[in-house]
Amino acid sequence: MTFFFLVFTASFFLKLGADTLEHPPLRIGYLIFLGLGLISLLKKERLVGLLKSPTAVLFLAFFAFQLVRLSWALWQITVRGLESSITLPLHLYVASPVTWLLYLGFFAFAFLLFRSRSQTQRLLWTLGTCAFVLALTALPPLIQTGTHGYVGPDGKYAFFPPFVYFHDIVTRYLVSKFAHPNYVGDVVALGFFPALGLFLYSLQHRSTIPPLALSGLLVATEGLAIILFFSRATIVCFAIAFLIFLTASLIKYPSRAQFVFAAAAFLLVAAFLLWTGDIQGTWKELQTLEVDLDAERESSFTSNREGAKRAVRIFQTFPLWGVGSEGYARIAGLYATPGVEHYFITNYLVLCHYLQVLAEEGSGAFLYLLALLIFFMEATAGLLRAKSRFQFMAGLSLLMTVSMILVHASVKPVMEFFAIAMPVYILMGAALAILNPDFGQE
Repeated sequence: MTFFFLVFTASFFLKLGADTLEHPPLRIGYLIFLGLGLISLLKKERLVGLLKSPTAVLFLAFFAFQLVRLSWALWQITVRGLESSITLPLHLYVASPVTWLLYLGFFAFAFLLFRSRSQTQRLLWTLGTCAFVLALTALPPLIQTGTHGYVGPDGKYAFFPPFVYFHDIVTRYLVSKFAHPNYVGDVVALGFFPALGLFLYSLQHRSTIPPLALSGLLVATEGLAIILFFSRATIVCFAIAFLIFLTASLIKYPSRAQFVFAAAAFLLVAAFLLWTGDIQGTWKELQTLEVDLDAERESSFTSNREGAKRAVRIFQTFPLWGVGSEGYARIAGLYATPGVEHYFITNYLVLCHYLQVLAEEGSGAFLYLLALLIFFMEATAGLLRAKSRFQFMAGLSLLMTVSMILVHASVKPVMEFFAIAMPVYILMGAALAILNPDFGQE
């Protein structure tokens, strides 16, 4: 089961952050795999361990909210014969539980699955290797032309070389073509921190040269790719998570080797950027923040602000049930601030994940937000009581990955894309399993 789960997790790297849940065959396949996986893992002691997790209990309560809202919507549709509530189509409430069942179901799947050191090592190496493949693919065009992909026979850019897209089925279900720098950087980061954890563990544990060299190669390649994507928010969130990672590991297990690594990493990245002439480009990109703050034009800042206003207005109109998954996109235009109805992206996405959840889930959003808060508290407590370097490094790796993306989700809609959100929930479950006091006892 671990092998199939790792293949499933690896598949999301190839989707490059795309939203692939709209394909019915994938939804059905995911649900079947989830059902079989949970059935195979529902041993009494594991289930008890899951229910002891406050995060899992809150996620379960949030999913119960989804089911209650679904029951209310079905009653309105079948018994009362209504098709809408105010201006909102009721069928949107019917669709929401499927998405959340997948997210929270695979969170539970990961929590129940990862019980041993060998499983955890395979997870970390899988994540690091997948991100390495993406970084290795992205670096040549990034360095040579500054583009995010290769030119195909049709003259259009695609992230992978043209031969990868040899059939329509591959493009539709398996491998995405479009690579947005705001999102692909996060996908690569899904593997960067696990690779970093493996590297620092090998460094501190004085492992043999092969794992140390290989994990170091993964870290260097993936870190450079994330920086060269030139997404401001990604780079800032990545840098913060990276510094927290190094600080936490130094506090827990002080090591001169780690200080040397931190200094060497900084110097190598700076030298590489200087050699490629990209420091000037990065500085120009950061200077565009002044333009974004101009309230007279549509920009990242003004779109975020407008999206937030619309989300709050929608919540005030639908405070109990919200508007359901994808409901915001249906009615956001009705809540536009006068004079900015033309803002394109805020007609579909709030840009802040947490406000989008507030608008779409209503009162249930508070259960969701509380679950995230408790997750970080629970994971931090697990780090403080970690019994071994491996448990600490593995747990910290996954926690920093989740932290980076959830912080980025406050200004970019990364968590609204299924192929990014699903790995995040998987790593949340795996992190809590690894940091559990019973880890490694089976």
